[in-house]
Amino acid sequence: MVEDGSRDLDRVQRAIEEQEFARGHVPPGTPAVDPRPAATVCLARPAGGGFEVLLLQRPLASRFAAGAHVFPGGTIDPEDRSSEALDRLSSCAFESMTVRAALFAGFREAFEETGLLLASEGVDPDALGQVRNSRTALLEGSVTFARLLERSGVMLDAASAVYFARWITPVELDRRYDTMFFMARHPGGTPEITHEHTAFVWMEPAEALDRFRAGLLPMLFPTRMTLELLRRFDRLDEVFVAFREREVKPILARLIIEEGRIRPAPVELK
Repeated sequence: MVEDGSRDLDRVQRAIEEQEFARGHVPPGTPAVDPRPAATVCLARPAGGGFEVLLLQRPLASRFAAGAHVFPGGTIDPEDRSSEALDRLSSCAFESMTVRAALFAGFREAFEETGLLLASEGVDPDALGQVRNSRTALLEGSVTFARLLERSGVMLDAASAVYFARWITPVELDRRYDTMFFMARHPGGTPEITHEHTAFVWMEPAEALDRFRAGLLPMLFPTRMTLELLRRFDRLDEVFVAFREREVKPILARLIIEEGRIRPAPVELK
């Protein structure tokens, strides 16, 4: 039974790698589709002598990354770029307004998808409760995240986040994303996922990669590359120190088509 299950998950992984190309790609000679700006937040917490990260599993019926384990994240909305939103970032060290908007979007997506609120320290518990109790209204679209934070007086802990990577979807695909990756510490609490995901798991990077290679943990190429980067570190503090000094360069992923199979290739700097 275990072997059969492994084969099933391997098929899921292959489908993840091929689904975007199979669903739609631009014909040769056609201009590439402009990628949509997006943001992802890798939430991490100490565990034993090391650390573990939060992975969310997408439904098998999802139109994007079906069955994959991903970090919280999504596209950057126009509201994420507003002064109302950016004013909620406490002690933000990022000078670029683009990066600030991406950070706000990543924090918003993390709250929407997991209920985990990356608020500044010392915030009144009643104010935090007000925001958390209004999550349904946020998901229904009756209030923006920025307005919700402003009404409660809650600030987001921008100072604790680091910007460490930027991945751009291959040019062959007709659904593309330009995604900024951030790292942040788990604010505490148990994730409460929505219908957008089917499960969550906390796992050390090395274990997640081992399970991926065994066909037990399907994931997208940028997720795997992030875990490969994280496995080099023993402690979470080391990650944040290294990432604060890291120069972020856009990485354009490539696809190789061989013998009827689509697979990710080594990346190239754009």
